Amino acid sequence: MQKITKSIIHVWVSLASMAAFMFGWAIFAHTEKPAPLIVQQPPSMQLEVPSLEPIPSIDELVQSSSQSMQIFQKPASSLPRLRARGS
Repeated sequence: MQKITKSIIHVWVSLASMAAFMFGWAIFAHTEKPAPLIVQQPPSMQLEVPSLEPIPSIDELVQSSSQSMQIFQKPASSLPRLRARGS
């Protein structure tokens, strides 16, 4: 008796699941379709693009870096270095 009851419950759950799936499929198939999305173009605006400086050549970069190195050289420090003597 238990094996027959178990088989009947399996068949009943399977049929109920398939019936619920078909019912849901039918409901969704007959619903109204959404209207197509119409994207409106915003009015075009004229943007003013700023002009950029020209890229310097390699020679100009080498000359500017050598000049900046001469200007920004560190003065020799007269303070003694701090050292940890260890234990």
